Amino acid sequence: MRIDIKEVKNRKYLQFVSREGKILHIGSASDFDSWLVAAILWNEEWKKESGQKRRDFFDNIEYEMGRHISLDSSKLRAFEAVRLRDEHHPEHSPKPLRVPKIDLFGHIEENSNATQRRYRQFRWCPNEWGLQIQKRLDEIQSKERHFQRKSKDVERFTEKGKKLQEIRTQRMRIRESVLREENSVLSVLCEMEKRTGVVRKTELMYELTRRHKTSQEENEQILTGLLQKGVVYEPREGYLKKT
Repeated sequence: MRIDIKEVKNRKYLQFVSREGKILHIGSASDFDSWLVAAILWNEEWKKESGQKRRDFFDNIEYEMGRHISLDSSKLRAFEAVRLRDEHHPEHSPKPLRVPKIDLFGHIEENSNATQRRYRQFRWCPNEWGLQIQKRLDEIQSKERHFQRKSKDVERFTEKGKKLQEIRTQRMRIRESVLREENSVLSVLCEMEKRTGVVRKTELMYELTRRHKTSQEENEQILTGLLQKGVVYEPREGYLKKT
């Protein structure tokens, strides 16, 4: 990943070269805005590159684990907890390129839209300079999306692409399985809550084992997960209630 200066007919231009080798034309090397756009782009690409390296690392570790040991749902859930600990974990949608919100590029004012003001009291208003730079960033991001669509099509046919797709499909199935297990526990908990208000943990464990034929250890793991997520809480020791 780098920024190059290319000369064409005695004029110098900035180009951004990604780690995949894609080239994005930024603008004239004698224009400050071009250098600013290049710096914003490099910073965002660096964050994405770091996230991609981390994702590849965890995908490959998970693949190698599966080759050497038997992975049940509890082991995969434990591994997933480690994967999700990092604040830069790229599970969320990528954020658009944005001009820094400083006074050089605009100002903040009270939101005039009454409906929006209930959840966003203030709004960012870019000035002419901010709008010009944002327009260039939007154009670059549009080109990036085009490149990404092409690279995804190519990746599907590579050996690594097939392997990673297999890992991601397996992970999705595990998450769906965990969600089903959690929902079945919550369903029983809510049903018992209607009768008693709060539910004794031992009674819930007994009811889950009776209905779903699951072991006490499996039920304990699911309840621990729900407690950690804040879906369920303990109003007092030995009792449970849905949040």
